Amino acid sequence: MTILNQKKTETMIIFRRTIVLSIIALAGFVCAEAKTVVRDSKTGETLPKASIFDNRGRFLGVASEDGVIPNIDASNYPLSIKFIGYENGEVASPSVETVALESSSYELPEVNVSSSGRVLHLTAYARIYSTQTTSGDTITEVSEKIIDFMIPKGKVKKVKARLNPRILASRSAYHFTNAEGLDSVSDKTEQHMFSNLIRIFDQRPVPTSFNKEGTKIDSVAGKYSTKEVWRKIGEKYYVEHDGLADYKNHNYSPWELKMLGMTMTMKKAETNYVVDNLSKTVQVDDLDRFSYEADFDLKGKWFKKALKANDTVNSKTYGEVFIIDREYLSPEEAKELEKNPPVIESVEIKAPAGIPAMHPESLKLMERVHGN
Repeated sequence: MTILNQKKTETMIIFRRTIVLSIIALAGFVCAEAKTVVRDSKTGETLPKASIFDNRGRFLGVASEDGVIPNIDASNYPLSIKFIGYENGEVASPSVETVALESSSYELPEVNVSSSGRVLHLTAYARIYSTQTTSGDTITEVSEKIIDFMIPKGKVKKVKARLNPRILASRSAYHFTNAEGLDSVSDKTEQHMFSNLIRIFDQRPVPTSFNKEGTKIDSVAGKYSTKEVWRKIGEKYYVEHDGLADYKNHNYSPWELKMLGMTMTMKKAETNYVVDNLSKTVQVDDLDRFSYEADFDLKGKWFKKALKANDTVNSKTYGEVFIIDREYLSPEEAKELEKNPPVIESVEIKAPAGIPAMHPESLKLMERVHGN
């Protein structure tokens, strides 16, 4: 072997060793990369799919099934973490390893029953955070609402179940920004916001094994993915329902809209219920509170016109609903209440005692629009 070839060989060996060592070092860095996990402060149990908000109060998405917060740009920190049934938490930076949430002290109201009560009337306080974005524009919404539901128990003549809410009072604030530097607020918007996606359940069968002593988690399969996950965390029961589990690729696009030249692609539709008691079924009577998350894209000429957008609109929503009154009515009382809903002024909207505080930036927005 010539001296020249020997030097070439030695150079190649050194080069290969350098590459291998670099790969090993990189692998070690990736493995050692900090991960923030959301946990119960008392039990240490991980809290799956906790909701994540940035430092401006915008809903970003959710943690994993293992409670791990995904990689989020450092400019969005500190993050606010929400999990229904718990106080809010904060993550100061990506280097934080654990965010421990404490259970909240909200108490379910007593049930009022009339002499012939066969129709359950629920009144609730709802708090909703929603963001609509295009390539250049952003609308951030925060709203508080008083809503109600009507659920007949068994067969009740001339009283239909109303599982979607009726809005009795509403107070909203909107923050508008765009690439040209617009920064304004208002109590209304000309653009349609898709934030009222609330729906309650009547009853739900409990997975057989979940009633067994010691069982802390069970699931119900959907057509393409897991439809429901049942968990016991502390003394509460949590039901996580995935509205897209029966749709291929975990997306849903209504064909009726496509026929009209519009496309709505739903990418997330999840509801998380907190209930107090279990038997063979969970009744809506046992519902404590619930949250929901939605994420979808909107395309097409009609949407662009209605939303005043030139390109695809993405909408993300997180909502929390707390039951504040439960009463059983007679069919006659229920029908009368459906015809003549109670009159509630927006200034009368009050958050129930014991629930987590509104995000600080959202509170500033509400105060900026409505005053203290």
